[in-house]
Amino acid sequence: MNNQTAFPFSRDFGRTRHRVEVGSDSDSAQILSFRDALDQKLEQRLFHECALREGHSEHGTLPKEAKEMAPDGAFVTRQVLFFAQPCFNTQNVEHWLEGMFDLRVMVPRNTTFYHEWLFRYAAEAGLIVIDKDSFGGEQSSFQRFAKIAREMCEEVPMIVLSRDFRVNDFNLSWSDNWDVSLQSPVSQHSLSLAIEVASDIAINGR
Repeated sequence: MNNQTAFPFSRDFGRTRHRVEVGSDSDSAQILSFRDALDQKLEQRLFHECALREGHSEHGTLPKEAKEMAPDGAFVTRQVLFFAQPCFNTQNVEHWLEGMFDLRVMVPRNTTFYHEWLFRYAAEAGLIVIDKDSFGGEQSSFQRFAKIAREMCEEVPMIVLSRDFRVNDFNLSWSDNWDVSLQSPVSQHSLSLAIEVASDIAINGR
C-alpha cells in the first residue's frame, strides 16, 4: 500500500503564524488574526481525523479468523484488482485486504485506464473489487465495465462497493455482473463476510 495513504496528515504544517500587534510598544500585546484562528481550528479537525484513522487501523484489524476466511486455496494468485479512486472508504478497504487477509492489492486510480489495467492483469487476478462511486455517477460506464470484467474473469469472484446500495447483499444474483454488493462506507465485518463468500466461489464455483 502506498505509504502516503497510511498517514494522510502531517503534524508539521510548516505554517508561519502571522500575528497582529495592538496597543503600545510597551505592552507588545499580540492577538491571532482571524485567519489564524480558522487555520488553528482546521488543524485540530485534521489532527482529530488522523488520530481516529490511526486508532481505527491499529485496533482490531487482525482478527484471528481473518486469514482463514481467505485460505491459500481460495485465491491462488493472492492478487486483487481494486478499481477505485482514492478516498477514506476505498483506502480503508485496500488496507484491510492487505493487512487482514494477506492479499496483494493493485489499485489503478484513474478511471481512464481501468480497461487497460483489466486487459493487462485479468489473468493474474484472484479477486476483483470495483468501487461503483468512482465512476462519478455514470451508471452506463460502470455497467459496461462490470460486464467486461465478468466476461474476461468469468471464474473470478467480484465485489462491488457503492453508497447507492441500501444494504449489503451476499446472495448471488444472476441479474448482476458481480457476486457481492457492499454498502459504502464499508465496515471490517461486512468486508470479512464478502471475502468469505468470495473464497467459497473461488473454491467451489457459483
